[in-house]
Amino acid sequence: MESFLTSFLMVFTAEMGDKTQFLVFSLSLKYGGLPVFLGASLAFAILNGPGVYIGSMVSNVLSESLVGITSGAVFLVYGIYMFLVNSKEDGENTKSGKNGFLISFTTIFLGELGDKTQVCSLVLGAKFKSFGMVFSGCFLALILATFVGVFLGSRVQKWLPKVPFKKIAGIIMILTGAVIILRTFI
Repeated sequence: MESFLTSFLMVFTAEMGDKTQFLVFSLSLKYGGLPVFLGASLAFAILNGPGVYIGSMVSNVLSESLVGITSGAVFLVYGIYMFLVNSKEDGENTKSGKNGFLISFTTIFLGELGDKTQVCSLVLGAKFKSFGMVFSGCFLALILATFVGVFLGSRVQKWLPKVPFKKIAGIIMILTGAVIILRTFI
């Protein structure tokens, strides 16, 4: 039980206010909660379930700088898109469940490759040697943090419809992508 609780608390604390939670928040503004939640959940399951093993293999195959540049580029591109999208285009036709699911899955999957929570999962798995308990704790923490981001993202714009959340989200995503890329080279 210690491995489950430690995994849950470490990953949940790390994810609160993290770039991934903000990404989920901003995706929920555009695509609605359910497709984003499902896409993010699948990405987390792949990365942190069998992905504990896959993550260690990927880190051996791909250089850390390539992973950093790729995930930073994903944030930059999505941030530019969020910032430049015309608010008139953000009607009901953009709330496609299929698009929201695919975009959420892809961006979360790429953004989490080599992220601190994936590294944390690997370290916790090695420390406790209890794959099931560590995976369960990490996955539950990621799902709960995702739920918080999705809930806020899908609800907050209804409360404050005049605030340009998508433009603000775009700027923050651009800055996050730039920081990720810069950290890769520093």
